[in-house]
Amino acid sequence: MAEAARQAGEKDPQGLKDVVGGRKRLSAELLAKLAVTGIDTQYVLTGVRTGTAEPQARFALTPRKQKLLDLIEMLDEKGQEEIQEELEKIKRMKELEREVAELKQRAGGGQNKA
Repeated sequence: MAEAARQAGEKDPQGLKDVVGGRKRLSAELLAKLAVTGIDTQYVLTGVRTGTAEPQARFALTPRKQKLLDLIEMLDEKGQEEIQEELEKIKRMKELEREVAELKQRAGGGQNKA
């Protein structure tokens, strides 16, 4: 249970323990966090298994991604927009670098054949 809480990004596993023990209601926020750990949320809500828990596990946040998300969430809306803009610029630069490398490879490959 502590591991599930950690994977869901909960700092204290007691909240999850309280939900499982029936002392606390399951919030939509906690359910959404648990969904990315691979827990079958339909089963949690209805008792009927969906068989879709495995694909959800691929969306689990690594500790590094969780740390980045935590840092971004500390920013106000304007700060988040600025970070998003910068990340989009970096992404575009990486795409351009790949395109240039592909063009160089094609150009170099064409010269070798001549």
